[in-house]
Amino acid sequence: MKRRILFAIKLFLLCAVIQQLNGQTYNTIISDSVINNLMKHEITTRAKSYSDSKIWKKKIKSTPTPWSEAIVELISAEYNDFITQKKFIIERDKRYFPKLKKLTEILSKSDFDYMESQFNSELNNKWNFKTKKGRLRDNPRRKYYSYTIPLFNKEHSVALLYSEFGGCSYCGGARMLVYIKKNNTWKLYKSIPLWES
Repeated sequence: MKRRILFAIKLFLLCAVIQQLNGQTYNTIISDSVINNLMKHEITTRAKSYSDSKIWKKKIKSTPTPWSEAIVELISAEYNDFITQKKFIIERDKRYFPKLKKLTEILSKSDFDYMESQFNSELNNKWNFKTKKGRLRDNPRRKYYSYTIPLFNKEHSVALLYSEFGGCSYCGGARMLVYIKKNNTWKLYKSIPLWES
């Protein structure tokens, strides 16, 4: 029995080492470089919230928000699975941007399945990128940004990212960001409002 337990522990540690060598600290499917590339682009190119200081760097919560805790619908308590999150995101998408393609037109069923596998393979690690426009903070209390780990389609050409601004007594909000990669550069396709306070 002791040998089996020791073998299981060694196997777990070996898997963790291999995962780190493969550059996958956010989830077991997408490499860190793909995720960090999009995150640095998001933090560098998107403007600050209207209530954030224009002088200082963005304060980024150093731990990604788990997708199961992303508040995509305020009136529901069910935030824990991909199917529920996807349903609310698609419903929100229908309300905005009538001239732009909807998520169901951009992403296929197999893309959504691939995103679900990423959703279910999240690891609890901190962000490991640096950017000139943002500072990672362990426990920011005021005016900070938090993000989920982006979910990508199969070709890694479309990404969904939950973004939240909080820590103000009178303001805050969340958006679902839809990025599309064109000519090897990420472009924000649309920013779907989810909630504001």
